[in-house]
Amino acid sequence: MKGYMCFFEDMTDLQKDKFKIGERYNKDDKNKRFVIYEYLEDSLRNYHAERNNVKICFALGYGDGRKIEDTTSDYIERYEFDNVAIIKEVPREFIIEYGLNLYDQRLIRFLQGFKLTNEEKDLFRLKFEGDRRAFPIIDYYINGNIYAFKEALEKEKHIKL
Repeated sequence: MKGYMCFFEDMTDLQKDKFKIGERYNKDDKNKRFVIYEYLEDSLRNYHAERNNVKICFALGYGDGRKIEDTTSDYIERYEFDNVAIIKEVPREFIIEYGLNLYDQRLIRFLQGFKLTNEEKDLFRLKFEGDRRAFPIIDYYINGNIYAFKEALEKEKHIKL
């Protein structure tokens, strides 16, 4: 299965194991199985990438694998494998373009988990400016308006009247 893996900037994972791009690992190398995420935004989970510099990589899980049921979110698609190949780092341009094409909960998970530059924040503001569904998400997560969702509900009430 092809998917995404996230690492801290020094290519360590949450357990502080070191990885290299272009290398293959098996469960005996690291004494663990490897988790690959189907969606890029979910790979950011637990890395606090809104504060930390991270590297997201394309990865290939192979051999004995299984889907992991998430205890808190049934929409997270993650899989565990005995073997993994870290193919290459995902270019930042790809990550931003990917994020700009998300909506609803996936957009929220992306913005919660990825640190954007000021220029990238402007791209998101511009893209979703007139979108009444997505703009509260942008207003809350990028503009820092803690009342964004409440204000959107109030506007919605007025539109329905």
